[in-house]
Amino acid sequence: WTRFDYGGTWRYGAVGARGKLDVMAGGSDLNYSDKNKGNTEDLDRDWQYIGATFFWRVAPKTSLLADVRYTDINYDVSGRDSEVTTWMLGANWDASARTSGTIRYGDQKKRFENPEYEDYDGPAWVASVTWRPRIYSAFTLTGSRNTQEPDGDGDYVLRQDISLAWSHDWATKFGTMVDVGYGEDDYRPDGRTDNLFYWSVGARYMLNPHFRFGASIQGYDRDSEIDQYNYKRYIYMLTLEASF
Repeated sequence: WTRFDYGGTWRYGAVGARGKLDVMAGGSDLNYSDKNKGNTEDLDRDWQYIGATFFWRVAPKTSLLADVRYTDINYDVSGRDSEVTTWMLGANWDASARTSGTIRYGDQKKRFENPEYEDYDGPAWVASVTWRPRIYSAFTLTGSRNTQEPDGDGDYVLRQDISLAWSHDWATKFGTMVDVGYGEDDYRPDGRTDNLFYWSVGARYMLNPHFRFGASIQGYDRDSEIDQYNYKRYIYMLTLEASF
């Protein structure tokens, strides 16, 4: 399959202002290339989103926030079109040189145009907390709960996952990253459950102030209640970042 993403964010608020507003919009287009292998054409879809987050500073390094996002999902042939609206309240903080994070909790509603599909209305949350025992080393704990699109079974997938990442700068120009996570996909209303285990290891090297080179390997293992959906995937990647 091929996927094309686009989007952007506009921020309003002067440096030092108590209130700031982020407005974001974008979309994606997903198309499977081999229509002869299964009913992959039923999975072809595009989606567009628009959202906003308002921050209100209540302390020098702590802000409360209110977040809303609307997503319109359209399938090419399957008729699984839906609209997803998510509201969240939360806070972000940078309390010290060692600890920072963001927590958002709220409600998500998924409404299908076709009444034969089952709607969803339930809690959604996103959290990320970073701890720096040293200025050159950081541990980040991340978790989330939201709905995803299924790969054939069910009307939607309720996904929950948690991951822990460690980044460490061994020298001024060289650093490494390690990430490990676990997730659970609940296909509703079919009742199928997939357990997900994923990990990654990478390194980066600063060639000069403008260019950074990186290399990584990612592993992904899905254990499903239906054997035909079990698989393992490995991704090897080289990256080159530039800034001017």
